[in-house]
Amino acid sequence: MKRFTITFPTILTLIRLGVSPLVMPILLVMLLPAHSYIVTCSLALLFSLLGVTDFLDGYIARHFKQESLLGALLDPLADKMLMFSTLIALVAVGRVYYLWAIIFIGREFLIMGLREVALAHGVVVPVMWSGKIKMFLQVLYIIVVIVTSIVQQSSWGILLEQMSLLAALISTIYSAIIYFLYFYRAV
Repeated sequence: MKRFTITFPTILTLIRLGVSPLVMPILLVMLLPAHSYIVTCSLALLFSLLGVTDFLDGYIARHFKQESLLGALLDPLADKMLMFSTLIALVAVGRVYYLWAIIFIGREFLIMGLREVALAHGVVVPVMWSGKIKMFLQVLYIIVVIVTSIVQQSSWGILLEQMSLLAALISTIYSAIIYFLYFYRAV
């Protein structure tokens, strides 16, 4: 693994790291309440693109052997900034119930804490598939929340939002349990 080199995957991570906490929350808080189809679809597209960079940077880095220490350090931070800032903005505009945001964000702090304790014992807790699936389902949930903000009262919008929320919550809790069990066995 290369040390602190700037590769294309690292640039994707840096874009996500810069845009997530600065642009997404401001745009969501200022523009989502306008209930404009074009604005809402644009916000969903922007968030989708940022979510896709999470998959792309890792895939490109592994596939083209461009993995770097800088990318490995920044990627989880960029993921958390994307999710935390977007969730907080959606809570602020009344589109996400604060308890769901606490569960999603709390899971991340739990796993970060487990990783730190494990590292202190010389154990590295690897990225697991349950974490990748969790990230995908949380991104999908947020996209659904953004898109359905236009049609909040429609029955299909409510159903789609509830189904995506349930999938995201289950995967979040399941993933936390899987990581905790790995940590428990390893440490």
